Amino acid sequence: MGYKFSEEKELEENKRKFLTQNSFTPDNTVCMSVQMGTDINFVSLKDKGKGLTKKANALPCDALITTSPNVNLFLVVADCLPIIIFDNKLGILSLIHSSWGNTDRGIVKKVLKEFRKLKSNINDIQVIIGPGIQKDSLIYDKNIFNKITSDWGEYIKQIGEEQYSIDNVGYTIKQLEEEGIQKSNIKIHDIDTFKDERYFSHVRDFRAGIPDQGRFAMVATFSK
Repeated sequence: MGYKFSEEKELEENKRKFLTQNSFTPDNTVCMSVQMGTDINFVSLKDKGKGLTKKANALPCDALITTSPNVNLFLVVADCLPIIIFDNKLGILSLIHSSWGNTDRGIVKKVLKEFRKLKSNINDIQVIIGPGIQKDSLIYDKNIFNKITSDWGEYIKQIGEEQYSIDNVGYTIKQLEEEGIQKSNIKIHDIDTFKDERYFSHVRDFRAGIPDQGRFAMVATFSK
């Protein structure tokens, strides 16, 4: 279902099949085109269908927010964290693509800032962190310290002479809690996409010396 892996006709067929099988209405779907940044796009039913068939029509960002029921927010991912943030009382929904770089730049904090602008009560916000590469598998060399801009503290640990483990999940949770999200309101799917072959993994393919094999999808919607 990733744009780089299929021709347009096959891409649309695959997405429609996946969405239908999982009880989503395909034509109500809005797809993001990941930019590895922190841009946010607000969407509604007027945006439905964007990116379903063509990358050129997808929304370039790393977070979508909607207050419209029955809009399917769609993301394809392989190792980075797919994150859902939802205020059930006001009906505000976000789907986020969070690489460690996006986490470093505080993407979840920026999304929660937008929730506050919409008068969301922090105690009403629920968060789901989907499957992603875990700290035991996300390994970088010492150059990681030339790439990060925030203080990861204990969430980057030295594990070898020149190897460092990056805990993207842990640092994300820390940022959520700093913003006031209750721990009981954070659900974590601690599946390691690098180790679990049910999921695509960019890092696994890279280390095996093979081209990327694909992406899996996260879709979020709500109804009233």
